[in-house]
Amino acid sequence: MIENTKKKIVVFDFDGTLWDTADLIFKNVESMFNTKISNEDVKSFYTHNAEIILKMKNSQHKLKEKDELLKISESYHQEKINSLPFNGVRELMEFLKSENILIAMSSLSKKENCIPILEKNDFIKYFDIILNRDDNISKTLNVETILEKENLKPEEAVFVTDTLGDVREMDVIGVYTIAVTYGMHERAFFEKEKNENLIYIVDSVEELKNKLENII
Repeated sequence: MIENTKKKIVVFDFDGTLWDTADLIFKNVESMFNTKISNEDVKSFYTHNAEIILKMKNSQHKLKEKDELLKISESYHQEKINSLPFNGVRELMEFLKSENILIAMSSLSKKENCIPILEKNDFIKYFDIILNRDDNISKTLNVETILEKENLKPEEAVFVTDTLGDVREMDVIGVYTIAVTYGMHERAFFEKEKNENLIYIVDSVEELKNKLENII
């Protein structure tokens, strides 16, 4: 049962949560390996935190050579710069701002694959703080940093994500989570285990907005 503590900040993941890039991520990750991997393989990576993901990638599948990976990275960047937010995300941001809710982001995207996209689409103005892969690959540490900076307690925050790995990380530090099913992981991923701080699973941005309205 979610506490009645007033929620003061919503922290968002980026890819697959705010931005419609899940298919691009599947394509990018699959292209990094010499051995063939499937969408299900990629999904399995994201049921863990970033450090485990990197170890799994390196141990289970052979990566391509460095020069090939650089080309793949550049191609990914060029495609991603033209990606767009999910329908309804701008309205969601406007709603949170109208309610004087702080908006933050913790993403595993590199700064170059995140900030320019937000600027291009006039979204950077909505965020009070953004931390990404260049700051720390641990989302628990990034969210703890955000809360410390804003002088907030874990129970005053909500984290929104499309991956089970993020849910697990937020469970460790006591931050409530809302999982969306339109990105990396479908509903079955989130329902296969019990995470105390997972309060909602939603299937659309509109439903996400409605749930946030209920708790703020």
